[in-house]
Amino acid sequence: MTACNDRLVALYDKSTPGLNPVKTFEGHTAKIYNVIYSPILQSIVASGSDDNTIRIWRTDGDCTPMSICGGEGVKNSHTQNVRALAFIPEIPFALLSGSWDATIKMWDIRNGNHLWSLTDHCSDVYGITLHPDRPFVFASCSRDTSIRTFIIDGFIQSLKINFLSTKEFDDAQLALVDNPVNAFATKGTFKLCSPKAHQLVNMATTNKFADELDQMLAFNEFFNQGDGLQEFTDTLRFVAGKTPSLDAITENEVIHVAQLAEVAAAKAVKLQSATGMSMVNTAYAKKEDRLQEAANNFLRTGQFREFCEIQF
Repeated sequence: MTACNDRLVALYDKSTPGLNPVKTFEGHTAKIYNVIYSPILQSIVASGSDDNTIRIWRTDGDCTPMSICGGEGVKNSHTQNVRALAFIPEIPFALLSGSWDATIKMWDIRNGNHLWSLTDHCSDVYGITLHPDRPFVFASCSRDTSIRTFIIDGFIQSLKINFLSTKEFDDAQLALVDNPVNAFATKGTFKLCSPKAHQLVNMATTNKFADELDQMLAFNEFFNQGDGLQEFTDTLRFVAGKTPSLDAITENEVIHVAQLAEVAAAKAVKLQSATGMSMVNTAYAKKEDRLQEAANNFLRTGQFREFCEIQF
Protein backbone atom coordinates (compact mmCIF):
# COMPACT_ATOMS: atom_id res chain seq x y z
CA MET A 1 0.00 0.00 0.00
CA THR A 2 1.46 3.37 -1.01
CA ALA A 3 0.41 7.02 -0.99
CA CYS A 4 1.95 9.96 -2.78
CA ASN A 5 1.79 13.56 -4.03
CA ASP A 6 -0.57 12.43 -6.79
CA ARG A 7 -3.37 12.24 -4.14
CA LEU A 8 -3.85 8.50 -4.75
CA VAL A 9 -3.64 5.48 -2.46
CA ALA A 10 -2.43 2.46 -4.41
CA LEU A 11 -2.51 -1.24 -3.53
CA TYR A 12 0.16 -3.51 -5.03
CA ASP A 13 0.51 -7.28 -5.08
CA LYS A 14 4.19 -7.95 -4.44
CA SER A 15 3.85 -11.45 -5.91
CA THR A 16 2.70 -10.03 -9.25
CA PRO A 17 5.39 -8.66 -11.57
CA GLY A 18 5.02 -5.19 -13.02
CA LEU A 19 4.45 -1.69 -11.73
CA ASN A 20 0.68 -1.46 -12.07
CA PRO A 21 -1.34 -1.36 -8.81
CA VAL A 22 -4.06 -3.89 -8.15
CA LYS A 23 -6.35 -1.09 -6.96
CA THR A 24 -6.21 2.68 -6.86
CA PHE A 25 -8.20 4.60 -4.26
CA GLU A 26 -9.23 8.14 -5.19
CA GLY A 27 -10.75 10.86 -3.03
CA HIS A 28 -8.11 13.05 -1.43
CA THR A 29 -7.79 16.54 -2.89
CA ALA A 30 -4.17 17.18 -1.82
CA LYS A 31 -1.00 15.14 -1.37
CA ILE A 32 -1.15 12.17 0.97
CA TYR A 33 1.51 12.02 3.66
CA ASN A 34 0.69 8.79 5.50
CA VAL A 35 -1.11 5.49 4.95
CA ILE A 36 -1.38 2.65 7.50
CA TYR A 37 -3.09 -0.71 7.87
CA SER A 38 -5.22 -1.61 10.87
CA PRO A 39 -3.14 -4.06 12.97
CA ILE A 40 -6.13 -6.34 13.67
CA LEU A 41 -8.52 -5.72 10.73
CA GLN A 42 -6.12 -6.08 7.86
CA SER A 43 -8.55 -5.14 5.11
CA ILE A 44 -8.94 -1.63 6.59
CA VAL A 45 -6.54 1.17 5.69
CA ALA A 46 -6.35 4.83 6.77
CA SER A 47 -4.70 7.67 4.85
CA GLY A 48 -3.93 11.21 6.05
CA SER A 49 -3.60 14.13 3.67
CA ASP A 50 -2.81 17.80 3.27
CA ASP A 51 -6.53 18.27 2.53
CA ASN A 52 -6.92 18.07 6.36
CA THR A 53 -8.87 14.79 6.22
CA ILE A 54 -8.37 11.13 7.05
CA ARG A 55 -10.02 8.68 4.69
CA ILE A 56 -10.76 5.06 5.53
CA TRP A 57 -10.62 2.42 2.81
CA ARG A 58 -11.37 -1.29 2.54
CA THR A 59 -8.97 -3.26 0.39
CA ASP A 60 -11.61 -5.98 0.00
CA GLY A 61 -14.27 -3.51 -1.19
CA ASP A 62 -14.66 -0.89 -3.88
CA CYS A 63 -12.31 2.05 -4.33
CA THR A 64 -14.42 4.67 -2.57
CA PRO A 65 -13.85 5.71 1.05
CA MET A 66 -15.61 3.68 3.73
CA SER A 67 -15.71 6.88 5.77
CA ILE A 68 -14.13 10.33 5.91
CA CYS A 69 -12.87 11.80 9.17
CA GLY A 70 -13.04 15.58 9.12
CA GLY A 71 -13.14 17.91 6.17
CA GLU A 72 -14.09 21.43 5.22
CA GLY A 73 -17.12 22.61 7.16
CA VAL A 74 -17.15 19.54 9.43
CA LYS A 75 -17.11 20.30 13.15
CA ASN A 76 -13.97 19.30 15.10
CA SER A 77 -11.96 18.66 11.94
CA HIS A 78 -8.24 19.18 11.64
CA THR A 79 -7.58 22.65 10.29
CA GLN A 80 -4.16 21.88 8.81
CA ASN A 81 -2.22 19.03 7.19
CA VAL A 82 -2.65 15.58 8.74
CA ARG A 83 0.63 13.87 9.52
CA ALA A 84 0.45 11.18 12.23
CA LEU A 85 -1.91 8.18 12.18
CA ALA A 86 -2.24 5.25 14.59
CA PHE A 87 -4.93 2.63 15.05
CA ILE A 88 -5.75 1.57 18.61
CA PRO A 89 -5.45 -2.24 18.54
CA GLU A 90 -7.81 -2.79 21.47
CA ILE A 91 -10.56 -0.56 19.98
CA PRO A 92 -10.70 -1.70 16.33
CA PHE A 93 -12.90 1.19 15.18
CA ALA A 94 -10.76 3.91 16.79
CA LEU A 95 -8.03 5.90 15.04
CA LEU A 96 -5.68 8.58 16.37
CA SER A 97 -4.48 11.40 14.13
CA GLY A 98 -1.99 14.24 14.57
CA SER A 99 -1.81 17.43 12.54
CA TRP A 100 0.02 20.65 11.87
CA ASP A 101 -2.77 22.32 13.86
CA ALA A 102 -1.01 20.91 17.00
CA THR A 103 -3.95 18.68 17.96
CA ILE A 104 -4.37 14.94 18.36
CA LYS A 105 -7.83 13.62 17.57
CA MET A 106 -9.57 10.31 17.98
CA TRP A 107 -12.11 9.16 15.38
CA ASP A 108 -14.71 6.43 14.97
CA ILE A 109 -13.74 5.14 11.53
CA ARG A 110 -17.08 3.36 11.04
CA ASN A 111 -18.82 6.67 10.44
CA GLY A 112 -16.11 9.33 10.57
CA ASN A 113 -17.37 10.77 13.87
CA HIS A 114 -14.99 12.78 16.03
CA LEU A 115 -14.62 11.30 19.54
CA TRP A 116 -12.22 13.67 21.33
CA SER A 117 -9.27 16.02 20.89
CA LEU A 118 -6.04 16.69 22.77
CA THR A 119 -4.48 20.13 22.66
CA ASP A 120 -1.34 19.60 24.78
CA HIS A 121 1.16 20.22 21.99
CA CYS A 122 1.85 23.77 20.79
CA SER A 123 3.13 22.94 17.30
CA ASP A 124 2.87 20.35 14.50
CA VAL A 125 2.29 16.74 15.61
CA TYR A 126 4.33 14.40 13.44
CA GLY A 127 4.20 11.01 15.13
CA ILE A 128 1.95 8.85 17.32
CA THR A 129 2.79 5.37 18.55
CA LEU A 130 1.02 2.94 20.90
CA HIS A 131 2.77 1.19 23.79
CA PRO A 132 3.53 -2.44 22.75
CA ASP A 133 2.13 -3.96 25.97
CA ARG A 134 -0.32 -1.30 27.20
CA PRO A 135 -2.75 -0.71 24.33
CA PHE A 136 -4.38 2.36 25.88
CA VAL A 137 -1.10 4.25 26.36
CA PHE A 138 0.42 6.20 23.49
CA ALA A 139 3.20 8.70 22.86
CA SER A 140 3.32 11.62 20.44
CA CYS A 141 6.14 13.78 19.10
CA SER A 142 5.90 17.32 17.86
CA ARG A 143 7.77 20.19 16.30
CA ASP A 144 7.49 21.85 19.72
CA THR A 145 10.47 19.56 20.58
CA SER A 146 8.49 17.50 23.11
CA ILE A 147 7.47 13.86 23.36
CA ARG A 148 4.30 13.43 25.39
CA THR A 149 2.56 10.34 26.73
CA PHE A 150 -1.18 9.94 27.16
CA ILE A 151 -3.65 7.30 28.27
CA ILE A 152 -7.03 6.64 26.65
CA ASP A 153 -8.91 6.50 29.91
CA GLY A 154 -12.42 7.90 29.71
CA PHE A 155 -13.65 5.45 27.09
CA ILE A 156 -12.54 2.35 28.97
CA GLN A 157 -13.70 3.05 32.52
CA SER A 158 -16.43 0.39 32.37
CA LEU A 159 -13.94 -2.16 31.03
CA LYS A 160 -11.47 -1.36 33.79
CA ILE A 161 -14.14 -1.69 36.47
CA ASN A 162 -15.28 -5.03 35.06
CA PHE A 163 -11.83 -6.59 34.90
CA LEU A 164 -10.14 -5.00 37.92
CA SER A 165 -12.91 -5.35 40.49
CA THR A 166 -12.93 -9.14 40.79
CA LYS A 167 -10.69 -12.18 40.41
CA GLU A 168 -13.30 -14.46 38.85
CA PHE A 169 -15.11 -13.39 35.69
CA ASP A 170 -18.77 -14.17 35.00
CA ASP A 171 -20.47 -14.55 31.59
CA ALA A 172 -21.21 -10.82 31.35
CA GLN A 173 -17.54 -9.96 31.75
CA LEU A 174 -16.38 -12.68 29.37
CA ALA A 175 -18.78 -11.28 26.77
CA LEU A 176 -16.66 -8.12 26.76
CA VAL A 177 -13.84 -10.10 25.11
CA ASP A 178 -14.56 -10.83 21.45
CA ASN A 179 -12.94 -11.18 18.06
CA PRO A 180 -11.99 -7.97 16.20
CA VAL A 181 -14.79 -8.24 13.63
CA ASN A 182 -17.52 -8.43 16.27
CA ALA A 183 -15.85 -5.74 18.39
CA PHE A 184 -15.74 -3.50 15.33
CA ALA A 185 -19.45 -4.03 14.61
CA THR A 186 -20.73 -3.69 18.19
CA LYS A 187 -22.36 -0.31 18.82
CA GLY A 188 -22.38 1.38 22.21
CA THR A 189 -20.03 -1.06 23.93
CA PHE A 190 -16.26 -1.25 23.97
CA LYS A 191 -14.88 -4.79 23.80
CA LEU A 192 -11.40 -6.17 24.22
CA CYS A 193 -10.25 -8.03 21.13
CA SER A 194 -6.45 -8.19 20.86
CA PRO A 195 -4.41 -11.40 21.31
CA LYS A 196 -2.96 -9.88 24.50
CA ALA A 197 -6.44 -9.37 25.98
CA HIS A 198 -7.49 -12.93 25.13
CA GLN A 199 -4.27 -14.25 26.68
CA LEU A 200 -4.85 -12.38 29.96
CA VAL A 201 -8.47 -13.46 30.26
CA ASN A 202 -7.56 -17.06 29.45
CA MET A 203 -4.88 -17.03 32.15
CA ALA A 204 -7.40 -15.66 34.65
CA THR A 205 -10.12 -18.19 33.82
CA THR A 206 -7.70 -21.13 33.92
CA ASN A 207 -5.94 -19.99 37.12
CA LYS A 208 -2.55 -19.56 35.44
CA PHE A 209 -1.58 -16.54 37.55
CA ALA A 210 0.54 -17.21 40.64
CA ASP A 211 -2.01 -15.56 42.92
CA GLU A 212 -4.68 -12.84 43.03
CA LEU A 213 -2.09 -10.07 43.32
CA ASP A 214 -0.25 -11.34 40.25
CA GLN A 215 -3.52 -11.22 38.28
CA MET A 216 -4.32 -7.74 39.57
CA LEU A 217 -0.87 -6.50 38.53
CA ALA A 218 -1.17 -7.96 35.02
CA PHE A 219 -4.57 -6.39 34.34
CA ASN A 220 -3.58 -3.07 35.90
CA GLU A 221 -0.49 -2.87 33.71
CA PHE A 222 -2.65 -3.71 30.68
CA PHE A 223 -5.16 -0.92 31.33
CA ASN A 224 -2.94 1.73 32.92
CA GLN A 225 0.42 3.45 32.47
CA GLY A 226 2.00 1.14 35.01
CA ASP A 227 3.89 3.72 37.07
CA GLY A 228 4.43 2.32 40.58
CA LEU A 229 2.15 -0.70 40.07
CA GLN A 230 4.90 -3.24 40.72
CA GLU A 231 5.94 -1.44 43.90
CA PHE A 232 2.32 -1.17 45.06
CA THR A 233 1.81 -4.90 44.48
CA ASP A 234 5.03 -5.77 46.31
CA THR A 235 3.86 -3.66 49.27
CA LEU A 236 0.55 -5.56 49.33
CA ARG A 237 2.48 -8.83 49.23
CA PHE A 238 4.56 -7.71 52.21
CA VAL A 239 1.44 -6.74 54.18
CA ALA A 240 -0.03 -10.14 53.34
CA GLY A 241 3.10 -11.85 54.65
CA LYS A 242 4.54 -12.66 51.22
CA THR A 243 7.84 -10.81 51.50
CA PRO A 244 9.45 -10.18 48.09
CA SER A 245 13.08 -11.14 47.61
CA LEU A 246 15.52 -8.40 48.57
CA ASP A 247 17.43 -9.16 45.36
CA ALA A 248 14.39 -7.95 43.39
CA ILE A 249 14.23 -4.58 45.18
CA THR A 250 16.10 -1.75 43.47
CA GLU A 251 17.78 1.09 45.34
CA ASN A 252 15.24 3.77 44.41
CA GLU A 253 12.15 1.60 44.70
CA VAL A 254 9.26 2.53 46.98
CA ILE A 255 8.96 -0.11 49.72
CA HIS A 256 7.01 -0.75 52.89
CA VAL A 257 8.46 1.10 55.89
CA ALA A 258 8.95 -2.18 57.73
CA GLN A 259 11.43 -3.29 55.05
CA LEU A 260 13.65 -0.22 55.27
CA ALA A 261 16.10 -1.63 57.81
CA GLU A 262 16.41 -4.95 56.03
CA VAL A 263 16.98 -3.31 52.65
CA ALA A 264 19.54 -0.85 54.06
CA ALA A 265 21.46 -3.67 55.76
CA ALA A 266 21.47 -5.73 52.57
CA LYS A 267 22.79 -2.74 50.65
CA ALA A 268 25.57 -2.25 53.21
CA VAL A 269 26.70 -5.87 52.90
CA LYS A 270 26.64 -5.60 49.10
CA LEU A 271 28.74 -2.42 49.13
CA GLN A 272 31.19 -3.88 51.59
CA SER A 273 31.94 -6.87 49.36
CA ALA A 274 31.65 -5.16 45.96
CA THR A 275 34.61 -4.63 43.66
CA GLY A 276 35.52 -1.47 41.81
CA MET A 277 34.73 -3.07 38.45
CA SER A 278 31.20 -4.00 39.53
CA MET A 279 30.58 -0.39 40.60
CA VAL A 280 32.21 1.35 37.65
CA ASN A 281 30.36 4.48 36.46
CA THR A 282 28.53 4.74 39.79
CA ALA A 283 28.99 6.93 42.85
CA TYR A 284 30.68 3.97 44.57
CA ALA A 285 33.49 3.23 42.11
CA LYS A 286 36.11 4.08 44.76
CA LYS A 287 36.60 1.64 47.65
CA GLU A 288 36.57 4.39 50.30
CA ASP A 289 33.19 5.65 48.98
CA ARG A 290 31.73 2.14 49.06
CA LEU A 291 32.89 1.53 52.61
CA GLN A 292 31.64 4.93 53.81
CA GLU A 293 28.19 4.31 52.36
CA ALA A 294 28.15 0.80 53.81
CA ALA A 295 29.05 2.22 57.24
CA ASN A 296 26.27 4.82 56.96
CA ASN A 297 23.73 2.11 56.19
CA PHE A 298 24.88 -0.02 59.12
CA LEU A 299 24.52 3.04 61.38
CA ARG A 300 20.99 3.74 60.11
CA THR A 301 19.93 0.20 60.94
CA GLY A 302 21.46 0.16 64.40
CA GLN A 303 24.24 -2.28 63.54
CA PHE A 304 26.88 -0.38 65.52
CA ARG A 305 29.44 -3.17 65.63
CA GLU A 306 29.57 -3.40 61.83
CA PHE A 307 29.71 0.42 61.62
CA CYS A 308 32.67 0.56 63.99
CA GLU A 309 34.51 -2.27 62.21
CA ILE A 310 34.48 -0.24 59.01
CA GLN A 311 35.27 3.11 60.61
CA PHE A 312 38.05 1.96 62.92
